[in-house]
Amino acid sequence: MPTEDGGKVVYETDFHREKPGIVGVTIPAAAGDNKSLEVGQRYQWSFSVICNPKDPSTDFYVTAYVEPIKPQPTLNNDLANPDQLS
Repeated sequence: MPTEDGGKVVYETDFHREKPGIVGVTIPAAAGDNKSLEVGQRYQWSFSVICNPKDPSTDFYVTAYVEPIKPQPTLNNDLANPDQLS
Protein backbone atom coordinates (compact mmCIF):
# COMPACT_ATOMS: atom_id res chain seq x y z
CA MET A 1 0.00 0.00 0.00
CA PRO A 2 1.59 3.34 -1.01
CA THR A 3 1.64 6.36 1.27
CA GLU A 4 0.66 9.89 0.29
CA ASP A 5 4.27 10.69 -0.65
CA GLY A 6 4.67 7.51 -2.72
CA GLY A 7 6.44 5.52 -0.01
CA LYS A 8 5.49 2.02 1.11
CA VAL A 9 3.75 1.18 4.39
CA VAL A 10 5.90 -1.35 6.28
CA TYR A 11 3.53 -1.95 9.19
CA GLU A 12 0.23 -0.53 10.35
CA THR A 13 -2.02 -1.54 13.22
CA ASP A 14 -4.89 -0.29 15.35
CA PHE A 15 -5.36 -1.02 19.02
CA HIS A 16 -7.58 0.21 21.80
CA ARG A 17 -6.71 1.10 25.39
CA GLU A 18 -9.27 1.43 28.14
CA LYS A 19 -6.79 2.81 30.72
CA PRO A 20 -4.17 5.56 30.44
CA GLY A 21 -0.52 4.52 30.42
CA ILE A 22 2.59 3.85 28.39
CA VAL A 23 2.10 2.08 25.08
CA GLY A 24 4.75 -0.07 23.42
CA VAL A 25 4.55 -1.03 19.76
CA THR A 26 6.72 -3.75 18.22
CA ILE A 27 7.02 -4.28 14.48
CA PRO A 28 6.62 -8.00 13.77
CA ALA A 29 9.72 -9.63 12.26
CA ALA A 30 7.92 -10.43 9.00
CA ALA A 31 5.72 -7.36 8.55
CA GLY A 32 4.55 -7.18 4.96
CA ASP A 33 7.27 -7.95 2.42
CA ASN A 34 10.04 -6.74 4.74
CA LYS A 35 11.88 -8.96 7.20
CA SER A 36 13.35 -5.99 9.07
CA LEU A 37 14.11 -2.32 8.69
CA GLU A 38 17.12 -1.80 6.45
CA VAL A 39 20.30 -0.14 7.71
CA GLY A 40 20.77 3.26 6.07
CA GLN A 41 17.15 3.47 4.89
CA ARG A 42 15.12 6.38 6.30
CA TYR A 43 11.64 5.51 7.60
CA GLN A 44 8.82 7.80 8.61
CA TRP A 45 6.69 6.73 11.55
CA SER A 46 3.55 8.22 12.96
CA PHE A 47 1.35 7.67 15.95
CA SER A 48 -2.09 9.03 16.57
CA VAL A 49 -4.34 9.00 19.61
CA ILE A 50 -8.06 9.34 19.09
CA CYS A 51 -9.52 10.45 22.40
CA ASN A 52 -13.08 10.99 21.24
CA PRO A 53 -14.15 9.67 17.81
CA LYS A 54 -16.99 12.22 17.76
CA ASP A 55 -14.63 15.19 18.31
CA PRO A 56 -11.47 15.11 16.13
CA SER A 57 -10.22 18.33 17.77
CA THR A 58 -9.23 16.21 20.80
CA ASP A 59 -6.95 13.90 18.77
CA PHE A 60 -3.16 13.89 19.11
CA TYR A 61 -0.81 13.08 16.23
CA VAL A 62 2.95 12.87 15.97
CA THR A 63 5.24 11.92 13.11
CA ALA A 64 9.02 11.62 12.85
CA TYR A 65 11.79 9.75 11.05
CA VAL A 66 14.11 6.93 12.08
CA GLU A 67 17.13 5.56 10.23
CA PRO A 68 18.60 2.26 11.47
CA ILE A 69 22.39 2.23 11.71
CA LYS A 70 24.92 -0.58 11.84
CA PRO A 71 25.91 -1.05 15.50
CA GLN A 72 29.52 -0.78 16.61
CA PRO A 73 31.21 -4.22 16.86
CA THR A 74 31.56 -3.82 20.65
CA LEU A 75 27.84 -3.16 21.29
CA ASN A 76 26.86 -6.70 22.33
CA ASN A 77 29.74 -6.88 24.82
CA ASP A 78 28.96 -3.40 26.17
CA LEU A 79 25.30 -4.32 26.70
CA ALA A 80 26.24 -7.60 28.38
CA ASN A 81 28.65 -5.81 30.76
CA PRO A 82 27.13 -2.39 31.56
CA ASP A 83 29.16 -1.96 34.79
CA GLN A 84 32.39 -1.92 32.76
CA LEU A 85 31.35 1.13 30.72
CA SER A 86 33.11 4.35 31.64
